[in-house]
Amino acid sequence: MNGLCTAQFSDEDLKLKYCYKDEALSIIPSISLPSNALSFAFKRRFTPSNKLSYWYNFDTNNWSTVYKHTYGKDFKFKAGYDSEVRLGWASLWVSITIY
Repeated sequence: MNGLCTAQFSDEDLKLKYCYKDEALSIIPSISLPSNALSFAFKRRFTPSNKLSYWYNFDTNNWSTVYKHTYGKDFKFKAGYDSEVRLGWASLWVSITIY
């Protein structure tokens, strides 16, 4: 799997991240050193208007997910859940073009 590996150093922490992405799928595992905090992100595009994102932190067992559906260029619906704060949410975005 061809992808991109990045390293970020800040305040004595090193974060290593690998990102694989194609037209329909993104996989992003990351680890922070020296804490060994491991997380995993997954993004899937089912159709051009339907997307699902998922993130999981192995150290805390916290996770979040977001589903996004677009209706043409002017309407977007998003719904998600965050386990850390135990909160589900939904939003509707409407774009208005004025000439």
